[in-house]
Amino acid sequence: MSRNCIVHIGPAKTGSSSIQQTLFKALTDPAFEYARLGVTNHNMRLCTLYSQSPEKFDHHVQRGQVETRVERKKLKARESFDHALAVATAPAVIFSGESIASLADNELTAMRDDLLTHFDTVTVVGYVRPPRATMQSAYQQRIKSKFTPLATPSLYPHYRRKFEKLDTIFGRENVKLWRFAAEDFPDGDVVRHFFNALGIAAPLTIHRVNESLSKPAVQALFAFHRFTEGFGVGPRIPRQKKALFAALAEVPGEKFQFATALTDPVIAVNLDDISWAEQRIGASLAEPARDETGAIASRDDMLEISEAGIAALEACVAARTAVPKRAPKAARHAANLVASLMDSLQHASTADLEEEAA
Repeated sequence: MSRNCIVHIGPAKTGSSSIQQTLFKALTDPAFEYARLGVTNHNMRLCTLYSQSPEKFDHHVQRGQVETRVERKKLKARESFDHALAVATAPAVIFSGESIASLADNELTAMRDDLLTHFDTVTVVGYVRPPRATMQSAYQQRIKSKFTPLATPSLYPHYRRKFEKLDTIFGRENVKLWRFAAEDFPDGDVVRHFFNALGIAAPLTIHRVNESLSKPAVQALFAFHRFTEGFGVGPRIPRQKKALFAALAEVPGEKFQFATALTDPVIAVNLDDISWAEQRIGASLAEPARDETGAIASRDDMLEISEAGIAALEACVAARTAVPKRAPKAARHAANLVASLMDSLQHASTADLEEEAA
């Protein structure tokens, strides 16, 4: 029986969490199996296993783990990986992690070689977002970890650099890349598209995860990093952060978006790279004109949090802990609100919050 391994590379903000949750909880097709690594998201286990410098990953840094501790994590990741391969019985086994494509060439090659000792073929799949949407999403991801200036050139996805190495290492015929666009998906649903594209029987239930934050939630995180000491370091920090972001995802408000004045100059100097990506996926990555009311164009915009935004943040905090006394400036008050919310989550339950590292 021919066996195939499918490696889903995300990337982040392309419905990856919903795809992973649905694979983990609702995959019923006997021809496919979601690799049993014991976690919904395989990202940190695979990256810890194959990276030559896993101690530099933000997850390990924030837990305050020294190299010897990370090395033990690496050994546990190897045990978990080998066990998942040993117990897999379906013709096709799926792994999923959003940072896999960020591994270096030699690290990806090691992963490929390991997988090919167990499978006849390895297929890599993922989605490609248009550049402006990608930069906005990348900013949301980074501000969740540390203070992040509005330096949009550093947020540009560099499509060719990321995806061409996959073609080289796994073979272009084995790398399937799809445009991330609702109009390309059945009912606008990326999870349905993922299952359909791979020939997996449709799940009875789709488990949706919304990781996007509203404009006031992103502004509050910006202020938190700007005016406080940030998240700190400790073994429970990743779980607290995960709970914090889940809470902030409930904060209503307008969509967070960059003004074209921030993104268009970056796009203009990367037209050749965008053209390469469009040819690679066989689809346009052009983004339609949009209403820029409320779009972020500067640091001052990030610190100008509306009263409606402050009220929404206060309601989020009030549902979990005491709301701190109002600071004179809205941005500082928002920073204090996030700090209070983070403190209230210091006893976040391991049972409620999945730890992504081994």
